[in-house]
Amino acid sequence: MANSRKTYFLTPTRTHPPNRRIVLGSIIELAQWPEETLLNDKILPIPPSSGPYKHSARNYKSTVTKSGEFNPGIFADFLQQILGLGATLGIGFKRSDTEELTAKSLDTLTFEPSQEYIDEAMKADRVAAKVKEKRIWERSGRVFMITGIKIARGAAVTTKKNKSTSAQGEFSLSLAIITAGMAPVPLTFGPKADIKNSNDQSVSFSASDDFVYAYRLSKITVKDGKAKAEPHYKGTVLDDSESDEEITELEYTTEDWSIEADFSGAAHQMLDETGEEVFVAKVKDT
Repeated sequence: MANSRKTYFLTPTRTHPPNRRIVLGSIIELAQWPEETLLNDKILPIPPSSGPYKHSARNYKSTVTKSGEFNPGIFADFLQQILGLGATLGIGFKRSDTEELTAKSLDTLTFEPSQEYIDEAMKADRVAAKVKEKRIWERSGRVFMITGIKIARGAAVTTKKNKSTSAQGEFSLSLAIITAGMAPVPLTFGPKADIKNSNDQSVSFSASDDFVYAYRLSKITVKDGKAKAEPHYKGTVLDDSESDEEITELEYTTEDWSIEADFSGAAHQMLDETGEEVFVAKVKDT
């Protein structure tokens, strides 16, 4: 198992053929969308002094697992000050995604762009327009250049996904029993509900055409008319070693979940990091 720093992102799908949209020298706007190139067919040829350099790993194996649990602990307080009537709603989410890949070979192609190469690539019309647009909202325009790709040949892939949602609700009425000559005794009672839901999915294929499995990025920041490139690691999954087997374990964090609430309609929606709805709670007006 490799222990070096993670430097490669996984492609969104296993259907991107080599030498099409995800190629060395391509410039993209968002790190997670490598196929959305801003250069189209105008990608500059790579000078021999910069690469590309190639490494092949035979009988390659990779296992990537990402799992996590999120418990926002939503609490609603109704009529607490009037009648001692309260309501508690607890929500829990668990998610686990695992992808296992085996390939007859995994080819890694890299290059090291010079400053001259970067400056020339940034002159492309769509790139310049995108940088200008982003500088309106950011202090510096930022795009990404693909500087490395991994191509899986003769690959088989198995993907397993599990999502589970749980909700616990409790309505309670707080009273105080008063007995002569004794201090008041607090008493809370009310109904409880516990709901759980789980969804499992598994997809696999044993043979496929060659596809781009992963890519490496350099972040290019333009400030005061000057372009500066540096490695971009946030969100990377695979390392840059020459190992023929990798095991990666990742964790979903609170940044991977979001809550959207419309309090006027008393609707609460939970989305995962892909924008998929995983829970909705609605309370009607009475």
